[in-house]
Amino acid sequence: MKRARRASLLAQLTASEARVTPACTVVERCGGCPIAHAPRAMQIEAKRTWVLETWKEHGLDPSATELEVAAPEPASGYRLRTRLAWARTKNAPSAAIGYREGDAREVITPERCVVLDARLEHARARLTDALAPILVGTGELRLGLSLAGDRAGATCAFDSPDAQSPAFYTQLEALRLAGVLLGARVKVGGASIATTIGEPRERSLDPDGRSLVAPIGGFRQAHVEAASALGSRVIAWGRPEGLDVIELHAGHGHFTLSLASRARSLLAVEIDREATDTLRENLGTHGLTADVRAEDATQALDRVVKDVRAKRRGAPDLVVLDPPRTGARDETTRLEALAPARIVYVSCDPDTFARDAARLSRTVPLRRVALLDLFPDTLHTELVALFAR
Repeated sequence: MKRARRASLLAQLTASEARVTPACTVVERCGGCPIAHAPRAMQIEAKRTWVLETWKEHGLDPSATELEVAAPEPASGYRLRTRLAWARTKNAPSAAIGYREGDAREVITPERCVVLDARLEHARARLTDALAPILVGTGELRLGLSLAGDRAGATCAFDSPDAQSPAFYTQLEALRLAGVLLGARVKVGGASIATTIGEPRERSLDPDGRSLVAPIGGFRQAHVEAASALGSRVIAWGRPEGLDVIELHAGHGHFTLSLASRARSLLAVEIDREATDTLRENLGTHGLTADVRAEDATQALDRVVKDVRAKRRGAPDLVVLDPPRTGARDETTRLEALAPARIVYVSCDPDTFARDAARLSRTVPLRRVALLDLFPDTLHTELVALFAR
């Protein structure tokens, strides 16, 4: 929202009758679950109100669009990924491994993180016990859970400006041999090339149940139910069967394989080259094809617009886009020019979505929006929207 302001709680004078006690003992310091004190129903209603307010702010009429609100379970133990920090102060016997306290440098070390999948929490605890006495300096650890087939297990990636001891690498290999980790990627001490142990890439399932490999550190949905909750609506609302489709911000292929298996033709655009390389790998693994381009989405659309105007190709029937939190401001102008019959827009930010939707709906009316509360106790929400002529 344009007029949004940030505030910090100084003191709680009177507790609301609706207030609940969070399961996490460090929730007030960690900051990862800032609304865990509110009942789930209240959280969902607050997010619904937030979405509708952003629509009004950007000139959209809430009464003209069907808004579906869904809250897939489970409400805890749902995260498949987490990002941790470590810091070892001078003369400390071990490093603190955990979550940063807001914008502060202090690292909070919870005994248990209740939002993590139990298997990922187990890996986090084992890594903490094994590595805390060894890690030096400061750094970041990204931990993920692979779920595909017989490759289920945890992967991790370490980044630090500080070099680590030989014992650190020995412990990582021991954790791999013990089955705690599938693999690890280590980039520390200013190294230009990462060290790889085992298979550090995460694996997940697409909406149709196909195995996907993700680039290390690349974007991947962190919720167990995200693939089905988001993917089922993208496919059902987009209806790509036999159509000419463009997918923008395709990543490593979370929606791409489902689209490629149904569409007559598919142009998949993603600016990150490692992600497009992985996308081609995923398509090839399952015998699917698409025109995959590693370029900026606006540049790709400019080329499509020129080709359509020169009659070198027809206008797309369907455009699917899943932009980052900053939205798709630049793409909307090009999509107005193309005016596809259907647009399915996946968003993780209600404000930038409302801004873009106000622009797109001038050409292709906004018909349906699903608000998916995939991350309870947080302010995060996912939207899937259908624009259709």
